[in-house]
Amino acid sequence: MMQLNEDSVEEWLKELLSKDFLSGYDDEEKVIDCLDSRDTDPFDSEWVSVDKLLSNEIKNSSEKDKIESLRDRYRKSFFDKVIRSSGSADLASYVSEDIELIIGVIFLSIESDFIYSMICSYAKDVVPDNDMERLKGMPEA
Repeated sequence: MMQLNEDSVEEWLKELLSKDFLSGYDDEEKVIDCLDSRDTDPFDSEWVSVDKLLSNEIKNSSEKDKIESLRDRYRKSFFDKVIRSSGSADLASYVSEDIELIIGVIFLSIESDFIYSMICSYAKDVVPDNDMERLKGMPEA
């Protein structure tokens, strides 16, 4: 797993988009289980926490326009890819929002074990949820 930075994140995103990733999510029950897991703690509270931090950082960043442009472009690309492979608009929304989060965190050089775990999950063609290695065994908030 490569360490992502501002220079390598687009390469990683393009590679991920070119793969037949998330092909195992064409089963509606698997999608529902994944989304339900994401909507519970600790995953949900960690995701929201990083999102709030990121929103504040982007607002104050001189790179705001560049980051937003990249996030918009890849959000749409990932949404379209996931909807084609899974048929689930909900899953496509979650994945595209994850991609926005990952891009922002990488561009602003925010240290986040949570985001690193998400990147590792996507690299393994798995949608991040409470089964991510970093969250296994953590008590619910």
